[in-house]
Amino acid sequence: MSIGAMDIFKFLPAGKKDANANCKKCGCLTCMMFAIKLSKGQIESDKCPYIPAELSKKLELSQKVQQITLSLGNLNIGGETVLYRHEKTFVNPTVLCVRLDENDNNFTQKLERVLNFEYEVIGKKNKIDAIYLLNASKQTVDKIKSAGIEVVNDSFLSNMKCVEFSNLSDTVSRLVNIRTEAIINRNEEYSKPVCVELPSVDICSLCVIASTLICKYSNMLIFNNFDEAL
Repeated sequence: MSIGAMDIFKFLPAGKKDANANCKKCGCLTCMMFAIKLSKGQIESDKCPYIPAELSKKLELSQKVQQITLSLGNLNIGGETVLYRHEKTFVNPTVLCVRLDENDNNFTQKLERVLNFEYEVIGKKNKIDAIYLLNASKQTVDKIKSAGIEVVNDSFLSNMKCVEFSNLSDTVSRLVNIRTEAIINRNEEYSKPVCVELPSVDICSLCVIASTLICKYSNMLIFNNFDEAL
């Protein structure tokens, strides 16, 4: 999130009402004009010789990416800039991914169920977003992509922060901490989108867990078992 013009202005000479107010050394007619341009990224901060260290630090922090965006075919994962939807919006929906192993004796049947599944929300038809495919063959990958579903592999997951599920309370606490570090503190160690592989539990418990983690704050959920009802 960028710093607003008024937040910048209060650090400038005119905002502090000192002797260098509106000196025009930055090339702007007034400190306010400089603040507006700086807030929009239309001018560099070093154009003003009176920028205080505190403002420089704030500007440097504001330019850090809070959560990076990963592209997976037509899917964008991550890229969030707020903790709560009422502040702005969550820009990219949580990706729902099913884990399948091509070496599984029942793989063909399981794959067909996933590929043929559709669900409707407010008149829009949706499919499972992605398949985390183990022991993948090129033929199977091509078949999945031709059905409009993306394929996830270990190489892609290495670009995400994968959180191991322990119990719901502890996992939510970890995800809240990660998102807070990324959004509020702009801690680059927490800037990767977050993925959680869900436990193999009964469908009602899994529904509760998945629904909660969509809200707080998983960017991708991997289901180890596929169930149309879920």
